[in-house]
Amino acid sequence: MNIEAIYHSPHGAYAYTNGPDTMRVRLRTSSRDRHIKCFVHWRDRYDSADCQESTTPMTWIASDGPFTYWEAELHEAHRRLCYYFEIREGSETLWYSEEGYSSILPSTKKWLSGLFTWPYLYESQRIDVPVWVRDAVFYQIFPERFANGNPAFNHPLVAEWSDQQKLFNNFWGGDLVGIMQHLPYLQQLGINAVWLTPIFESPSNHKYDIIDYKKIDPYFGTEETFRELLTACHAYGIHVVLDAVYNHSSTEFFAWRDVLEKGADSPYVDWFHVHEFPADWRKRNYRMFGHHSHMPKLNTYNPEVQRYLIDAATKWTRMGIDGWRLDVAGEVDPSLWRAFRREMRAINPDIYIVGEIDHEATRWTLGDLFDGVQHYPLYRATLNFFAADENAPQFGTSSSDKWNATTFDQRLGHIRSWYPTPVFSALLTALSNHDTPRYLTWCGGEKRKERLAATFLLTYTGTPMLYYGDEIGMEGGPDPDNRRPMVWEPEQQDQDLLAHYRSLISLRHQYAALRTDGVWTCLAQDETSVYAYLRGELAMGNAQPSDEVVLVVLNNSEEPHYIEIPLLIAQRGEQACWADGTTVKDELSGRVYRVEKGMVMVELGAYEGAVVVKAYLLGA
Repeated sequence: MNIEAIYHSPHGAYAYTNGPDTMRVRLRTSSRDRHIKCFVHWRDRYDSADCQESTTPMTWIASDGPFTYWEAELHEAHRRLCYYFEIREGSETLWYSEEGYSSILPSTKKWLSGLFTWPYLYESQRIDVPVWVRDAVFYQIFPERFANGNPAFNHPLVAEWSDQQKLFNNFWGGDLVGIMQHLPYLQQLGINAVWLTPIFESPSNHKYDIIDYKKIDPYFGTEETFRELLTACHAYGIHVVLDAVYNHSSTEFFAWRDVLEKGADSPYVDWFHVHEFPADWRKRNYRMFGHHSHMPKLNTYNPEVQRYLIDAATKWTRMGIDGWRLDVAGEVDPSLWRAFRREMRAINPDIYIVGEIDHEATRWTLGDLFDGVQHYPLYRATLNFFAADENAPQFGTSSSDKWNATTFDQRLGHIRSWYPTPVFSALLTALSNHDTPRYLTWCGGEKRKERLAATFLLTYTGTPMLYYGDEIGMEGGPDPDNRRPMVWEPEQQDQDLLAHYRSLISLRHQYAALRTDGVWTCLAQDETSVYAYLRGELAMGNAQPSDEVVLVVLNNSEEPHYIEIPLLIAQRGEQACWADGTTVKDELSGRVYRVEKGMVMVELGAYEGAVVVKAYLLGA
């Protein structure tokens, strides 16, 4: 047994609370120990006459090449516990506690026994993702570029909708009425949640430099217009998430203008980070977002700033919105986000809070800050597997080195090891957004690659999100080219790609297995570049793996393949998800197959994916 790989710490994704009297613990072992079995023993951390030790087997959740990760759910009525691990391989048994590894069973009947300890299951640290998020398919709307519904709201410099030559500072007249008018389109696409980039008063087209956090931008509409949009969205079964820009403001924000006028004597001087007076954008003598002098950074540790921003959010949350996306969330003081979460959840216990973090973000997803984050690491992985090749555009931000199936699979497992399992379903996953080039452009215009990546996006863990226009084949390089006005003329839309997205979204809504936390790799074959995985519910403890699963097979190559996919997976206890003789069907192509000897043969064209389900799930 490779004991140097064994690891646990009662913190982060390795130990977390996910219910009133429930916690989960995670253990890492070596992937070289292929026949290992792991158990966790636990009890109330205080001795008493009725204190009984419990034991449960651990469930495989991920592998990343060097390591394998296991998880177990522990229930303790007293909400305080101590625990230790038992690791078996063949005739060898190892015990693992806070004091390290041992071949001798640790003493468990003493107060200072050296076991791992969780003092109390605090409610403030409970991971509690809103139920509706697991079932959501998001659509990101950049309002100024989506649809011009009421010319009365037009900016004086508005351009013709079809004129896409000068994008950076132009206005096209997109507004809230335009979004309202196209809700039937979103419903037909299968969308049940939208993220609107900022809609509050701002001098720019993107609105990430806010003047007034409590006022709808007049070029988007009025407060009444927003109320009508919110009501209409809810009538269509669409949740609404707004964008909170709390890291910085506009230079036209009232507090900054007061600082410019009064300098160190301004009552708002501590709302910002000014190094010397007068504040001067030419000298850059104050902190700002990035290096953008027109976006002075707010002092979000200041209680007055926190109160102002939370009061603004309270107004819109009380109006009935369903969530907040938090801009540049990692640069905002966490004390603000803790207060924000507490107050927003007091108004709406089901509100979804998702932060813009572009890297590993475990510390923000442990129950006291965000429900999830934007899943940029997964986005980068899809670029390397699906889009990258020697002809792919660079834009100075990506590698043209194409990953093989094994590397892709190991990276996905490594990413899953970062987060508590319930957080998987709250990670906002996308192929494009307003800060990245369009995915089709990353693919060099090769629509088969985008189709395949979309198949992955909508069948993998996480909350999938489409960026407006991706579904119809819109292209665009880095900002501002990725923010072109939406194409509404049907003859200019790629109807085949649109139909593909509709089919995938429909399948995600239809099959619950695609909305669960479980992912098991069936095949990662480098020679063919075929990657296959099962999706379904993780079975904790002694529960048996369900056969309510979906098989996804992706052929990421120029060559067609007729390939055998194994269904007997070690991580599911070598239990067949479908018995031999079972009829299964690819919902995308309509091809029908039969399970033989724990395998299913799947036919795939170049850059084609398959979503395979059991026949009885089809009503056959």
